[in-house]
Amino acid sequence: MYVDAMFHIDSRDRADIELMAIAGLTDVVTVAGCNTTGDITSQAVLDIFDRNLTYDKNRCREVGIKLYVEFGLNMICVPPDWERVVESIPRYYEMDDVVGVGEIGLEPKSKNADLALQEVILRRQLEIAKEISAPVAFHTPHTDKASWIKKYIDIIDSVGIDRNQIAIDHCSGDVVAMVLDAGFWATVTVQPWRGVTPDMAASWLQDVSLDRVFLSTDTNTSGLSDPLGVPKTALKMKLKGFSDDDIRAVTYNNARAFLNLPG
Repeated sequence: MYVDAMFHIDSRDRADIELMAIAGLTDVVTVAGCNTTGDITSQAVLDIFDRNLTYDKNRCREVGIKLYVEFGLNMICVPPDWERVVESIPRYYEMDDVVGVGEIGLEPKSKNADLALQEVILRRQLEIAKEISAPVAFHTPHTDKASWIKKYIDIIDSVGIDRNQIAIDHCSGDVVAMVLDAGFWATVTVQPWRGVTPDMAASWLQDVSLDRVFLSTDTNTSGLSDPLGVPKTALKMKLKGFSDDDIRAVTYNNARAFLNLPG
């Protein structure tokens, strides 16, 4: 049994979802994104979440996968009336199978908002997550990750949210220990376009404590993705001599613990 902790489920057809189930994925956490560099409305963003919570949940249920949703305003999907989306977080968080706030963060390559506005939006979402005691999934940009994480630490601490509520996603091998030492959860994203292979991810995990680490694939349509990245990493971990308990922690138990998934 495996959990993929960050996924764009609307990017996959039924055949891929069925292959995921065959490979052992039992729980998938989807986040909303939008593949556009043009204008987008708050209603369009909300429509993506509503699709995730209805149509996509049903597609996954048909092959035995439980789909969970994280609700938040992605930094590449910032509409002019972005407040409407952000202020909807508490309402969506009360819905069945909405398990956290995400994917949020900063992205310098986003064409939908400048960094100053992104930080305003980020801080407001963290304030809401603090108020409702929700887990938070952070996006990190592709390069210079240590610098971005240091900036995140400053923002997180200024808001006053518990670091234990935060998972830093897209961790590379050079920042996993940094994230863990700071008291966050670390998520390694196994994804071809990021240059992170299952073998590479397994190698990074050999030198860190595994009690607060889990995996994602960030499978989407904007870059080459592998929806089977989690079970493939489990295999590489097994071949490298990881214990069954360690493999299960990284590929299943830890994500479920962080997100308080039922069952």
